[in-house]
Amino acid sequence: MVSDMLGSYGSMARFKSIERLKQCGESTVVGAGGDLSDFQYIDDLLAELMEGDAVNDDGNKLSSKSIHAYISRVMYNRRSKMDPLWNSLVVGGFSNGKSFLATCDMMGTQYEDDMVATGYGGHLALPLMREAVEKWGSAMTEEQARTTLETCMRVLWYRDCRAANKLQFAKMSAAGVEITPADQAIVLSTQWQQKKMVHPGGHD
Repeated sequence: MVSDMLGSYGSMARFKSIERLKQCGESTVVGAGGDLSDFQYIDDLLAELMEGDAVNDDGNKLSSKSIHAYISRVMYNRRSKMDPLWNSLVVGGFSNGKSFLATCDMMGTQYEDDMVATGYGGHLALPLMREAVEKWGSAMTEEQARTTLETCMRVLWYRDCRAANKLQFAKMSAAGVEITPADQAIVLSTQWQQKKMVHPGGHD
């Protein structure tokens, strides 16, 4: 899973180190696009959910699928009250030898899939990911998957005025969850020397 670290204030790219990937439990990561204050509210709800699960102390842990179901009900409930949380969320995890990936939008519409994206990524990133899967299939390595995600984020950085080239990655595996620390965020290389960008009016 990957997310940029931009927090926009209106149309101004004001905050450049916002973490939008949050670990939830031992094997789940929740990522968000959209309103940051609404995501902070959701993060607080998830913290309460995890605390309640720990207090039960019954030997069971909430699965990624259960966390996704909870988030979907919260989003649908707020939408039904005409007070939606303005977020698109991705839930990913790995437990009992199986991976899980699903998404939910501000209306409570939710589904599981092998590839998901939020916002403009649904238009530009998904085709690139599908192309990579067609090329490498089940033999795709972690390095190839990461390179594909970097390509997706680079395209979004060029095309989406609400994106940045500073990234956090999250990896969910049998070994647990790994999220890139904010102070070690990946900064994508970019190229702005195309002739029409250097001389947009066409004059030398």
